Amino acid sequence: MPDPEIMALQVASDDDVAVALTPLVPGQVVVLADCQVTLVDAIAPGHKFAVHDITAGSAVRRYRAPIGVATRDIGVGQHVHSHNVTTALRGELAYHYVAKPVETVERLVDTQPGFMGYVRQDGSVGIRNEIWILPSVGCVGRLGERLARWGEGLVSNHVDGVHAFNHPFGCSQLGHDLEGTSAILAAMAQNPNAGGVLILGLGCESNQLDLILTRIPREMRARIRTVRAQSEQDEFAAGKAALEALAERMAQDVRKPVPLSALRLGSNAAVPTP
Repeated sequence: MPDPEIMALQVASDDDVAVALTPLVPGQVVVLADCQVTLVDAIAPGHKFAVHDITAGSAVRRYRAPIGVATRDIGVGQHVHSHNVTTALRGELAYHYVAKPVETVERLVDTQPGFMGYVRQDGSVGIRNEIWILPSVGCVGRLGERLARWGEGLVSNHVDGVHAFNHPFGCSQLGHDLEGTSAILAAMAQNPNAGGVLILGLGCESNQLDLILTRIPREMRARIRTVRAQSEQDEFAAGKAALEALAERMAQDVRKPVPLSALRLGSNAAVPTP
């Protein structure tokens, strides 16, 4: 609710009108920031009144901008509304269409649509160049999250982001259950949006690092690093070193023009073997 002592508001000192905040009556004196006005008309809340004389044909300003044109002389304290102000708009604009020459249209049709992407070793194309951290087992998921937070400092023109993909699997899995977890992680390691991949292992899990690597073609392993936590004195330091090495390698990655047909909108369920 407005302050009861504030009856009206003049937005800018050079506005021609003020706006009533409460019901105002004729003869009432309204005190504004730079002047005071004795009202001639009753003014409803939200309606405007003149703070000085406005001559017919003059622009009526509010917010320091014209909101219309006075159709008659308006005295100070009078109600300013559609009965004495009209729009300054001048109706509809003329519009016409000019067709492009046929040869221009044909050239556009013949041009193959494409985009700038990262072409990977297997020919797949990514739209981003990120570092992905993939834990082989849920036990090292928190380590991956810590490394991802630290890796935010590696984001640059060549590294679009560092992300950890935590999950609760990889321990005490057997048969098809284990195969499924391993296959999914191997497929993620080959995603073209990942310019660098760090696979984290614990050491005693069912889903061993070597099992995941056997599912990844050799030509794709150049952008993959691994850290086995139980084999390191300081697994966090080893992970940071691996991320730095990936970022350094990714500095060589450049976008290239590729056809739109190279855009991958989903993942193939089939996982190639070496």
